[in-house]
Amino acid sequence: MKPFSVQPYRFSLLLSVGLALVVWIAACDVGGPASGDAPERAGANNRTVAERIEEWGTLGDLEAQLRSAGLYETLEDENSTFTVFATRLSDLSEESVAAADQGVLTDILQYHVVQGEELAFNDFSDGQTLETVSGDELTVSTTDTTASVNGAQVLTKDIGATNGLVHVVERTLLANQSLSTRLTLDGFTQTTQGLVEENGGVPNDGPYTIFAPTDGAYGGFELETLVSNSDFLSSFIGYHVVEGRLRASDLNNGQTLETLSGNELQISVDDDGNVLVNGSEVVTTNLGATDGVVHRIGGALLQNQSIAGRTALATNYSNLKGGLDQVGLASTLDGGGSFTVFAPQNGAFGGVDTDTLQSSNPFYRSVLEYHVVSGQVLESDDLSGGQTLETVGGTELQVTEEGGTVRVNEYPVREANVQASNGVIHGMGSIFLENQTVADRAALTSVLTSLEDLLQRADLYGALNDSDGTFTVFAPADGAFAELNANAVSALTADRNRGLLRKILNYHVVEGEAFSGTELQEGRRLQTLQGSSVRTVAGSGGVQVNGIPVTQPDLQTSNGIVHLIEGDVLLPSLDAVEQSVIEGYTLLEQSLTETDLRQNVKEANEITVFAPTNAAFQEYLDSAFGANSLADLTQAQIQEVSENLRYHVATEEVGAGAIDDGDEIPTLEGSNLTFTVEGNAITVEGASVQEANIQSTNGVIHQIDQVLVAPSNR
Repeated sequence: MKPFSVQPYRFSLLLSVGLALVVWIAACDVGGPASGDAPERAGANNRTVAERIEEWGTLGDLEAQLRSAGLYETLEDENSTFTVFATRLSDLSEESVAAADQGVLTDILQYHVVQGEELAFNDFSDGQTLETVSGDELTVSTTDTTASVNGAQVLTKDIGATNGLVHVVERTLLANQSLSTRLTLDGFTQTTQGLVEENGGVPNDGPYTIFAPTDGAYGGFELETLVSNSDFLSSFIGYHVVEGRLRASDLNNGQTLETLSGNELQISVDDDGNVLVNGSEVVTTNLGATDGVVHRIGGALLQNQSIAGRTALATNYSNLKGGLDQVGLASTLDGGGSFTVFAPQNGAFGGVDTDTLQSSNPFYRSVLEYHVVSGQVLESDDLSGGQTLETVGGTELQVTEEGGTVRVNEYPVREANVQASNGVIHGMGSIFLENQTVADRAALTSVLTSLEDLLQRADLYGALNDSDGTFTVFAPADGAFAELNANAVSALTADRNRGLLRKILNYHVVEGEAFSGTELQEGRRLQTLQGSSVRTVAGSGGVQVNGIPVTQPDLQTSNGIVHLIEGDVLLPSLDAVEQSVIEGYTLLEQSLTETDLRQNVKEANEITVFAPTNAAFQEYLDSAFGANSLADLTQAQIQEVSENLRYHVATEEVGAGAIDDGDEIPTLEGSNLTFTVEGNAITVEGASVQEANIQSTNGVIHQIDQVLVAPSNR
């Protein structure tokens, strides 16, 4: 956006003058109106106005700038008398001043100078008018202790010189300039100025009153979205402009003002006398211009925009805006009707798997429709505990109240009563997913991606997606699956272990709804779909299931409850083969499958399995057969592996504590294994026992560091 075309230079003269005065004032520790008398300085009565300004200046080229503007000599003339209203200029845009037209800036400077009169502070009277060098008039207003010029208060008074007086005022006097020039130079409303210029500038048929948002009012604003649509921009700018010249004294509590956009503004006055426009405070009033007046306001006025428009303009709703566009709801919320939208802010999407959410428009639409109530404009005062709200998707939202705080589906409203032309928005810190099934909620939860993937692989997703069922799911977060051996997670996804995967996942599912505050109490046992039970404990630290903490309880869905668990996956009792998978002895487990021994080991009772690590098994395949995997072996080699595997399974269950040096134990292969015990170290046929006494339902497992070769294969 280009600023108004105003070239800069001579206003640097006023800038220099004002800054010079300010620097001197600061050096003398002059404050506000209460300390407004000019301090005595040696030789002050021997200096002209120009010389006093030069004396106080710290800019090296100040004198040159005064001379080049032809004003130094004017202010040095002792045959003339001047009253100068010097400004600090902190309210002007340095960039715009630097680009401003020389004639405009000279005109502004001259507007601060009265020639032919030396007016002391005590000479000012309320309603007094003063003709300036520019030919325009200043208006003085006074109280018992203060004086203002065009509404700008005199901060420091009666700075003496041989040919006049200087008074420092709080802001630059621009009432002799057009609205366009005033906006261009105003250092607090540069964004508004740029938008006005982008929209074609200020109309020439004023006067107008402009409520100009300060630059800070555009924080969190999608300016590119605004300027990319001319109708959008025109509506926005027009809503800040009223025909006529309305000063602060013309604005009354309860007043409505019709704007150029055709919409109305609501004026209110608070107990402290502050004027508000649609709830946004007027922070600076009565900035006059030749064709109107500007009031700076602390917030942009957006109440004439639709719900879709407001979300499109707010940076904090950019994710929602993208979703509304994708699923076709933006056009609905941009048109007629009345809506209440509980709008998820960007942070609400942090816990959602957005890839899954965006992968299906009907799916995404069902989520977003659950945030929209049609036919009602419900502000926060209209929401109360026990209320149910039917959404456009047909499902209901539940309103509760806790400690005076209104919650929707148990989530607090973060930003209430954002007004729009077709309804109201309440900003939410969470996305409502309670209308989704247990399976879909898992799919949409960013920390449950592993669970969702495994449900799909185990063919259980459809069962938990059944709207006719009711389930309670203890859902392991991704971190819980990460605690499993990496080899185990990979093996669980193999077709040969689908039954084991289903067994483990079903152990996390209870039929019916079990809430943390009721069913999940001390000592409760809940039967799972796997067949065995989980034990829940509730205490001051929260709920635990089989000793694993529930970190997010009671996540409601359309067909049940989800309790998020962290730390570990729930594991039912497993046989020796299944336990080998979980421990990561996956090459052993795969070999048992390839050699048709898997079922024999699963059905055997009171056995001891000596399980080589994957590294040990890989070394065996390489050294014995020069193979990288079991798939590389011939049928004869598979038979040899089978004999060796039988040699790893003892037909008696022997814990490490019961093994003595020299003990022997029979195996499925027919030969005995012999142990060597030295202190705490146990070896079996030369292989070291690295981890002992891993329990299973049909025996015990000891981890060893090499593959045992049966006597028949040596």
